[in-house]
Amino acid sequence: VKGLANLPHPQTAKWIKGGSKQVAVKSSVRTKVSSSDFVYGTAQHEQLLIKALNAAKKSVFIASAFITANRITLLWPYIHNAIRRGVSVHILWGYDADSEALNYLSNSLATLKAEGYVGKLLYNKSPSNSHAKILISDNGDQNYSCCVGSCNWLSFGKERKGALSELSFNTQN
Repeated sequence: VKGLANLPHPQTAKWIKGGSKQVAVKSSVRTKVSSSDFVYGTAQHEQLLIKALNAAKKSVFIASAFITANRITLLWPYIHNAIRRGVSVHILWGYDADSEALNYLSNSLATLKAEGYVGKLLYNKSPSNSHAKILISDNGDQNYSCCVGSCNWLSFGKERKGALSELSFNTQN
């Protein structure tokens, strides 16, 4: 895999290099994996999530094991703008949501309905017990992006020195 030496964490690069360079999905389909397909650290995950919310034309699906009011508040301008453009934003949280986060979503949903926006905000009100960490979005041209990895999209904070970093794989069609 080209460019893996540029990943910030040497153990991560070593682990990824151990895999094959090409992955056969079907006998007639092959895909190449490069370092640019990996999202590393909270800053890159944040950029990808904001990009997805800004570029989506139809839908964004965000699965996160946890959800906090701080993250929802920080992301709300992007979520709100997506819904205003007619995008359906689906939020699936798994284990823990602070009550402030759910109250914020509930109040925001009421405001969106009153404003008559075309898009939708859909979220679960009780735990789904899912540990999934997934981001799926469209770009309006029948193309989708899917990012799967370790990032709790709706609960992470700033990266601390010496802490484990988030790592995800992002693919597009």
